[in-house]
Amino acid sequence: MSSKSQIRQNYHTESEGGVNKQINMELYASYVYAAMAFHFDRDDVALENISKYFKECSDEEREHAFN
Repeated sequence: MSSKSQIRQNYHTESEGGVNKQINMELYASYVYAAMAFHFDRDDVALENISKYFKECSDEEREHAFN
């Protein structure tokens, strides 16, 4: 995995805040989808295809946050 620059760019404060807010929303969605995937994968629920769907949604949202 390549190392990304930690150098802060000269963005307007509101622009930087908006980007950070969007990243946080994507990560929040990823965590919610992951929780749903784990719920549907429990032995007493066992809806494997639904669990798989929410796992894929979680992965997609996490990719949005980091790319």
